[in-house]
Amino acid sequence: MKGTLDYGILYLHENNLVLNTLSDLGWPHDLDDKHSKIGILIKLEVSPILWSSKRQPAISLFSVEAEYRSLTNATKEMIGF
Repeated sequence: MKGTLDYGILYLHENNLVLNTLSDLGWPHDLDDKHSKIGILIKLEVSPILWSSKRQPAISLFSVEAEYRSLTNATKEMIGF
């Protein structure tokens, strides 16, 4: 990979490109595993460029808290945190 640092993908488009992020949360139904599952989809125009599904590391007490964590993870993915 060291020799490919200058490689990339160039998108030629006359208008501004639209980057969309979708995030969803799966509230745990298993009493043994209380961790929520999150899903993230990032699209450039209509093309998906990143998809992720993972278990949240922390246990949320309220669904609003879990949704907030899901949005935080999606935002981190968007900015390349």
